[in-house]
Amino acid sequence: MTIAHDPIIKIELFPVFLPFREYVRDMLQGGSGKVAMGLKVDDHWLGADILVCRMTTENGVVGIGDLYIWLVESAVSPQLVASVIKNHLARFVLGQSAFDMEAIQEKFCNNVAHNDMAKGLIDLTLYDVAARSIGRPVHDLCGGKQIDRIPMSMVLPLTDIETILEVVKLGQAEGVGSFRCKLGDGARRDVEIISAVRELIGPDAGLRVDYNQLTQPIKRYMLSRPLRPTVSILQNNLSRRMTSPVWHGFSLAQMCPLWRMKVHLASAISQPCIRWERSVHLVSTLSVRVA
Repeated sequence: MTIAHDPIIKIELFPVFLPFREYVRDMLQGGSGKVAMGLKVDDHWLGADILVCRMTTENGVVGIGDLYIWLVESAVSPQLVASVIKNHLARFVLGQSAFDMEAIQEKFCNNVAHNDMAKGLIDLTLYDVAARSIGRPVHDLCGGKQIDRIPMSMVLPLTDIETILEVVKLGQAEGVGSFRCKLGDGARRDVEIISAVRELIGPDAGLRVDYNQLTQPIKRYMLSRPLRPTVSILQNNLSRRMTSPVWHGFSLAQMCPLWRMKVHLASAISQPCIRWERSVHLVSTLSVRVA
C-alpha cells in the first residue's frame, strides 16, 4: 500500500470552549449590547467555541483541523457541526485517501446541501493528513507559498472611546497595522469613534468599519439580494485600490473548502472555471487581502 492510498480509518471530533480573559469579558459586557457589537443578543459572549477534528489513517498518519464557531453569526454550534459530520459526511471520508479530497467534496455536494462549515472542517483536516503523509507543508498542496507573513487586522469593540483606544494601543504593541471599527450607535457617535481611532493610528495604518447594527429593513434587503458577478468585479477593482480588505460577502469570510472558494473567485473574474491550485494566489491578489 502506497502512502497516497493510505485510507482514513478514524474521525474524531472534540468540542472545545476557550474562555476569554476577565478583562476581555469586562470589555465586551461594558460595550453596546451584550457583545460590544450592537447586536441584539440575549447572552454575553464569554469565550470561543472551537471544534477540533482529528483524522487517522491506516498507516498511523494523524491530521488535525479546527473550526471557530459563533452561533450568533455562523448559524451553527459545535454540536450541530459535529452531528452533521458524524451522521452524514463521515461515510464519504472513511476508507478514502486524503488525496481524494476533491472526489470527497463532490460527494458532499451531491448528497448534503449547504453545511459549508462542516464540509470546510473536513477539507482542512484532509489537507493536513495529505501534507503529513508526504512530509510537506500544506501550502505545497494549495499552489505554493505566496507570502511569509500575514498582516493581521484587529476588530475593535463598540464601547466607549477611551476603551477602544486602549484596545488599539494593545494591537499596535503586537504589531497590528489595520483596524476594523464596530459602528452603529448613531452617525454622530460613529464619526467620533472613527476620528479618534484615525488620529491615534495615523494616516498610513489601515482602517475600515463594520456595521452590525443595521436597521432591520436594510438588513432584510441586503440578505435577500444574491451576489451578482458585476458586483464582484466592482469590488475587485475597488479592493486593488484599498489598503484594507473588501469582502465579497460573509460566506467568503466563513470557513469553506478551497473548491468552493474557487467558485467565488471564478465568478469574480468572469471565467467559467479556474484551476484550484491558483486559488490561494488569487485570494492573495483579489479582494480578500488582509492589510
